[in-house]
Amino acid sequence: MRAKITPNWAWAAICGAVMASLLVFSRPAHADTIQDYLVQEVCDDGAGGHTAADPITCPTAARKIRIGEALPYHKWDGTSSTTAQQISDSYPIRDLLGRTRVVQMEYFDSQTSFVNPYFDASSAATGKSGYDLIIADGSYVSVGGTYDPGRGWQPFWSNSSCSLADSWLLAPKSLSLPFSQGSTTSSLTNLAPQCPTVSTFATGYTVWNFYSGYYQYESGKTLDTIKSWHFSCTDVNSVSFEVFYFTKQYGKTRWEAWDSTKRLNSAALTRCPTGTYGGSEVFGSTIYYLQDCHDWSNVFASPAGDWDPGANWHVDPLYYAFNLLQNTHMQCTDFSGQAKDCNAGGACQTIAPWNRLGTLNWGYDAALQGSNSTANCALQISYPNP
Repeated sequence: MRAKITPNWAWAAICGAVMASLLVFSRPAHADTIQDYLVQEVCDDGAGGHTAADPITCPTAARKIRIGEALPYHKWDGTSSTTAQQISDSYPIRDLLGRTRVVQMEYFDSQTSFVNPYFDASSAATGKSGYDLIIADGSYVSVGGTYDPGRGWQPFWSNSSCSLADSWLLAPKSLSLPFSQGSTTSSLTNLAPQCPTVSTFATGYTVWNFYSGYYQYESGKTLDTIKSWHFSCTDVNSVSFEVFYFTKQYGKTRWEAWDSTKRLNSAALTRCPTGTYGGSEVFGSTIYYLQDCHDWSNVFASPAGDWDPGANWHVDPLYYAFNLLQNTHMQCTDFSGQAKDCNAGGACQTIAPWNRLGTLNWGYDAALQGSNSTANCALQISYPNP
C-alpha cells in the first residue's frame, strides 16, 4: 500500500526492527484466517445478489465480495461529503494462473459530493488514483506491488529471481485467529519496474498481531482487527514506519505513516485522532510523528448504483498476467545494464531488446509515468513527415 506522503501512497523506506514489548497480545476470538480479513463483505440479498447495506448491520447474511462482482458501496475516510477525502475498496481479482489477488484501490475525491471512482494515471500533482496488490503466493500474505501517479508501477521483488512472493510482508498466511504477536524479516526492493537489474536488496522487518473487539475506528465502530507494522530501517530507531489495519467486514480498513525526521502533520491527526497518541509515539529512543492516516471505516452506497471495478479500474498486467515481451515497462539502463533514471546523464542508452526500424523517431520521457527517479520510462514514437 510510504515515505512520500503526497498524495498518500508512496511506500516508506525498507528495513527495520521492533521490540517485542511494544505491542499488546491478542484476546480469544472465532477461528478465521488472515485471508478472511483481506476482502470487504456485502449483505447477501438471499438470491445470490447483494444490497448496499453496511455489512456490519447484517452479521448473519454477510459474505465476501466475489471475483467479478460489482461493489454496492464504497469505503470512505470521512463521515460526510465535506469531510471525506478518499475511497479505498478491497476486492478480489484472479490472475491468469487462477490465483486470487486482492486489489486495495485508493481514489482521491476532490468533488463536493460523493462520486464513483475512476482510474486517473495523471501526474503526481493531479493524479487521483493508486492501488496496492495483496498476494499470498508464498508463506506470507504480502503486498506484491503498488501503483501511484508519482512513481508509476512499483513491484516489490523479494529476490534476484524476480519473485513477488514474501516481499513486503503482512503476516503468515497459515495463521488462524486468534493469534499472538509475531515478527520476521524479509528481503525486497521496489527499484525496478520489472525483473530487477539491481544487485542490492534491503531488509524489512514486519510485526503482526490480532485484537478481538479492541480497536475503535473513527466511525465509532469497534472491530476485530489484524494489525501489521513495517519499520523502515535496521532497528526500532529508524526513519519511519507504517501501520496497516485489516478487518473482516472491510478488508484493509486503516493505514498510518509515521516519521522521525519530520514534524507532526496536524491534518493527519485531525483525520485520525483515535489511537494516534496525540500524533507522537516513542519506539526505543526515537520519537516518531504522524505524517498521514486514512481510516476507511465509513460506508456509503455507490452514487450511481453498483460500481464495477473490472470496467472502471486499471490494474497493470504485470500483476496478474505473463510477461511475454522483454522490458515491457521500458526500463532505462546504462551501458553496464544497471537501471537508471530516464533523464539522467548516460541513461537510456539502451532499452534492449527494443530497436527502431527505418526513419522512426523515438525518445524517452519519465514525466508521463511519474517524476521520481525510479519511475518507468515512456517511449515516444513518431514518424517523420515525408
